[in-house]
Amino acid sequence: MDFIKDARLIFDNCRQFNDDNSLYVKCANKLEKYIWRQIRTISEWSHLE
Repeated sequence: MDFIKDARLIFDNCRQFNDDNSLYVKCANKLEKYIWRQIRTISEWSHLE
């Protein structure tokens, strides 16, 4: 699914180009966890992990 690929690319790029302790990486990690929690609640998408 394009949304998943795009989201992973955004998070991976954020982690690659920013310091691990930066606010950007902390926010990206938090948002990524939130997105995966939401995806698990959608039965059609739950297999995407």
